[in-house]
Parts: sequence; structure tokens; C-alpha cells
Amino acid sequence: MTTLRRYLLVLALGFIATSAWTLEVRDVPRPARWSIDLTGRVPPSALARFDEIADQIKANHGGELALVVVSSLDGRAPRPFATDLFNQWGLGRKDENDGTLLFLALDDRSIELLLGSGIDDSLRQAASAEIIETVIIPRLRAADLASAVVEGAEQCAERIYRLPARAATPSPAPLADLKTSEPHQDSWAKRPLPNVSPSSASDTRNDRRGLADMPSVVFALLLLAGLAVGGWPFLRSRRPPRCCSTRMIRMSEAERGVHLTAGQRAEELVGSVTYTIWKCTTCQRTEVRENHSLLSTFDRCPKCTFRTLTSARSVISDATTEQSGSAKVTQSCHHCLHRTEALETIPVVPRYQTSYGSGRRTFPFTISRGTSSRGSSSSSSSSSRSFGGGRSSGRGASGKW
Repeated sequence: MTTLRRYLLVLALGFIATSAWTLEVRDVPRPARWSIDLTGRVPPSALARFDEIADQIKANHGGELALVVVSSLDGRAPRPFATDLFNQWGLGRKDENDGTLLFLALDDRSIELLLGSGIDDSLRQAASAEIIETVIIPRLRAADLASAVVEGAEQCAERIYRLPARAATPSPAPLADLKTSEPHQDSWAKRPLPNVSPSSASDTRNDRRGLADMPSVVFALLLLAGLAVGGWPFLRSRRPPRCCSTRMIRMSEAERGVHLTAGQRAEELVGSVTYTIWKCTTCQRTEVRENHSLLSTFDRCPKCTFRTLTSARSVISDATTEQSGSAKVTQSCHHCLHRTEALETIPVVPRYQTSYGSGRRTFPFTISRGTSSRGSSSSSSSSSRSFGGGRSSGRGASGKW
């Protein structure tokens, strides 16, 4: 494999690895309280206010209100995604199914307000649609994400969970302009509303990097690695050296054969090394440059020292939790035909672990002992919220802005 092909392959693999990454339901971690923002765009003060409202709903009604904010679903429909997330978390009480999920995909400009199957009657579905159209969307169009989150939660508390209504806000004013001079019965109105300015929101975005930024960061790192690892050898091999105060010329494929040894030709044949030969037109001196392939699986042969040694591993007996296994490792050189065989011991597999199959290297992975019942997740951390086990049939309201 030539250096150019190796360089392009490294870049292609990096692009495929990052462009193929899409957000899945299992990638959304459970919130520590009631809200989680994977974009870093929602001010922390607004998330804290949302959690206070959800706490009030849980204390006075028993239902559970959650918020999930993501960047994009890459063209997928948000309703099935939000429904799967709702049911995987088990939002709401198990017997009442009284959970509500406010789901925002900011770059897709889509909103989902899902109701649990115990509270998805026609009146609450209509209320959900009105909350989206008259409260959340106007604030999002005004670039006031903080107010959209907080006011949407307050409306859910009043119109879905029937908590005592707070004083009505006449218009979709920014969160910083809301007044709290008159006390209200609800707990979220007892504290002054945070002063959220565009600059503070910008600082928050700079301070908190969401999961949505990870693909671009990984691609940038892989691109730099490809330039450093593949680009420099490629440019160096193409840059003509100087001799006799003139630049040397590169030999053609027909001319270069006599200047390579049998071992070097074997390296090119297996693709572990490629050679570039330069010739001075004045003194006829030649210079050979070698370029090692990063993707080659061939090692240096201990006998002939060329990179033409390959290894093969075959499992004789698999390892178990009770006894170790064994494997035969065979090394052979494609140039000098050097060959060695050796036995290798496969260690005992620890209990509660499994390993991948015969004929290849063993990779142990710990098996999670968590339950798989609905509303629970074995991958969630101990600090994450444990919801009540409710479910949703996917009813609610959707919106775009």
C-alpha cells in the first residue's frame, strides 16, 4: 500500500467513524434530578428552576416531569425517539403512568411533549398542544431558551398536573424580565428568577461542552493525526532530494527493480513497506527511501530483518471460569521462510465475565448485574435518578419553530 493510499485511508476511517455517530436512546444518561441538557445551551439557572418545578409536582401530585435537550437526531422522527426514552427510563409512577417528558432537539427545531398513558386524555393532549404553541414556541423564536424551559414547566404543572395556578404572565417576556415582587403559593415562585443575559448564556455554552460536540472534536483530532502520521511521510517521499546542486529525479517502475533487494521486493509484495528510489542525473548516485505502512500486520523477521513476518493464532482449548485454555501461535516469514511455533496459555476467565470467541484473542468484558425490568437501566450510575416505572403510549403534542 502506497503512502498516499495509507494517508487517504486514515482520513476516510476518521470521517466514517465520526460521521456515522448518531445519538441513540442508550446514549442519553439519566438526570441527577429531573433535567438533562446534552448541548450546554440551556443556562444552569433555568435547569435548576425546572428541577424545582418538577420537585413541586412530585410532592403535590406524585407525577414526574422530566426535560431532555439534545442537538439533533440526524433526520430521525423525534416522537419514537422520545417515546423510547420515556419508557426506558420509566417516567412516572408505575401504577399511575403519570409521567411527562419535554423533549427538545434544538438543531432540528422540534419539540415533543409526551404524556404517560395514565394522563393522556383528550383534555391534557389539547393542553399540551396549547403549551407548545402559545408558550414554548414563541419564546424559542425569540431566542429565549431559558424562558421556554421554565415557562413550559410551569404550564405543565398548572394545566397537566392541575396544581394551583400562579399569576399569569401577559406575554412571552424573557426570563430576566419576569417579576417576582408578589409572593406565590408555588415553590418555584418563592425565589427570585435568575437574570439570564445573552453574555451569560454564551459563557455557559463555552463552559459546558455537550455530547453533540464530540464527533466534530474527534474528527478534528483524527484529521490532525492523519496529517501528522500520514501526511509528512507522504510529502517527504515526494520531495526530491538534492545532489550535485540539482534535484534528483524519481526512477520509474521499470528502472527501480534492479536497485531493490529480494527482501525489499518481498516487503512491497506484502504491502508492509514501499520504496521510492531517486537518481542524480549528474553523478548517477541513487537514494532509496522507505515508507512503512501503518495498517500492515507484518512484523520484522528475526532472521532476515525484513518486515515480512506474519503471525497466526489458533485456539486449542477455550478458557473457562474453572481452568485456563491454550493456543498455538505460528510465525512465518514470507521472504526467508523462517517459521516458529509456540504454545500460549489463555488465562482463566473471571466469574461474571464473558469472552469473545475461539480462534482469536480473548477480550473480557464485565457483565452488568442490573435488572432489565421496564423503567430501569443497568447502565445508569448510582447517582442517576430512579423513576417510578411508568410508561407512555406516545400520545402528547409536537411542534416546530
